[in-house]
Amino acid sequence: MKKNDIIYFNTAGLGIPPSNVLTQMSKMHYELYSDPRKEEIFRRNIIIEKKIIIDELFRGKNYSLSYLRNASEALMIASNMFSMTRGDEVIITSLDHRSCINQWTIVCDKVGAKLSTLDISINASEEEILLSLNKKITNHTKIIIFPHVDRNFGVVFPVKKICDIAKSNGIFTIVDGAQSTGLIELNVDDYECDVYLGSFHKWFAAPLSLGYILVHNRIFESIDRTYACGERYYDQTISTRELGGDELGTRNLVIELLLPILLKYHKKMPLRLHDEDLIGTLLYELKKIKGIKIHPTSMEKRGILSFFIENVEMDCLIKNLIDKHNIIVGDAKKYNQTWIRLSIDENNTLEEIMRFIKILRCELE
Repeated sequence: MKKNDIIYFNTAGLGIPPSNVLTQMSKMHYELYSDPRKEEIFRRNIIIEKKIIIDELFRGKNYSLSYLRNASEALMIASNMFSMTRGDEVIITSLDHRSCINQWTIVCDKVGAKLSTLDISINASEEEILLSLNKKITNHTKIIIFPHVDRNFGVVFPVKKICDIAKSNGIFTIVDGAQSTGLIELNVDDYECDVYLGSFHKWFAAPLSLGYILVHNRIFESIDRTYACGERYYDQTISTRELGGDELGTRNLVIELLLPILLKYHKKMPLRLHDEDLIGTLLYELKKIKGIKIHPTSMEKRGILSFFIENVEMDCLIKNLIDKHNIIVGDAKKYNQTWIRLSIDENNTLEEIMRFIKILRCELE
């Protein structure tokens, strides 16, 4: 749906919805506003279709699913679920999203808890991550928060192993799946985390403003709730109760109803919005550029590719690519360096890859 003269390399914030999804969204909005009585029908359909999303996308039959606006809102709600007291410790990682770090800083400061950061080195292996985590855990550790897939470099965390370590120590786990939903296969029941949350408008390519939170049924009854709800909460059963959703007011019902359509779309892809051949071509061409440093995870061709070029003002380069050449890339400021961060999905073509390389070389001359 983007303009022909624009090259968009998914920047971790906005996926491009398929044209048939946008067409259907317009029709459904017209249908709703033509007859407001349809709102109740839409709500009932969403309840039915939630089971499809839980079973087929998340494989999370042991979880309660609620729709929210985005992953950041879900993180804020999750940060208030657990009773925290002075002396408790919370572990986050150096690759967590800024909204996560900020929110947990506020929560910990408020109650006098300690916020501890697990530093992830640029070449960290799965074993090194697990070893560092074990060293971080103390008798006071109450919660561990970490991303499933890091937004800057595509680092995939060993979710199940981290959750196993946490459970064996009586620690709650919150997994940020904002970058994993639609990028890799999910099996939340297998992970056994306490909370899994994310967004649909990134790799899953839903229209903007739809996030979610999955809460394991084993903790649902005991979590803290920090907001009033439209319905009488205690009249609801575990099967109809939501952590958010109607309780937080009016939602965009149309976008929620589009999720099964998007699920069918991804099954045809299948559920990987990146082309390994195109990524391979891009990596091959980038390696020819003098002074280029490609993040190790990018070599695994998972869809997220990050690099910088020695002795080049990267912020200026990124600005020129976007403003002068209509090539939209993201940036990552990590490890004392600005990186170009981009992703390849089904909207990109070989012609776009080669045009990007040609322009990049011209900018470096």
